[in-house]
Amino acid sequence: MQLQMVTTDLTVINRPVYLKMYIEGNGIKAQSRDLIQGVQPLFINGGDILSLSGMELAPYFQLRNLDGISQNTYANLLPDGMYSICYEVYDLVTRKRLSQKSCAHMYLVLNDPPILNLPLDKDKVLENDFTNIVFSWTPRQVNALNVSYTFEIKELRDFNLSGVFTFKNGLPVYSESGIRSITKYLGFISNKNAITPVFLKKFNSVLFLRF
Repeated sequence: MQLQMVTTDLTVINRPVYLKMYIEGNGIKAQSRDLIQGVQPLFINGGDILSLSGMELAPYFQLRNLDGISQNTYANLLPDGMYSICYEVYDLVTRKRLSQKSCAHMYLVLNDPPILNLPLDKDKVLENDFTNIVFSWTPRQVNALNVSYTFEIKELRDFNLSGVFTFKNGLPVYSESGIRSITKYLGFISNKNAITPVFLKKFNSVLFLRF
């Protein structure tokens, strides 16, 4: 997500401000605290556009900076449904609200992970001096465009552990990100047992806030 703030009052010069964020939907009603930890000071000027990236907005979504949501609810995935994320701008000195509440509305769906087609599960690849393996997977996301995938190969260390735990503790062999649903690994794997998951990564949206 990206937030853009447009200051229409041309007399404003280097005015310190702060943001209030609101999240509503599916029984959840949370808002950011007045004092946000981990953010840089914000200053606005008349006629300028101040843009905040998803990384700069991330602290507003952290539990320590939110009111109205329990730790248990925060730790779980949001259920499918309609949500609104809204922002307001306040003067840092007077605490006066300077903007209207501007919102982005979205319908969240927990998508199933892609299905790996090639190579087959537990397939054996002949060892050569130079390995050439084609990997392909079938996307299963719903209502999501320009999805980026993270493809990783890791060496298995212990067959007795669960797949997720084994992957987290595996030795990285190869990694790439992109929107393709097929890739080719060119490299040397000597007498190794590999595990290969494919993850949905992210897609971006832009929210405009005008005041």
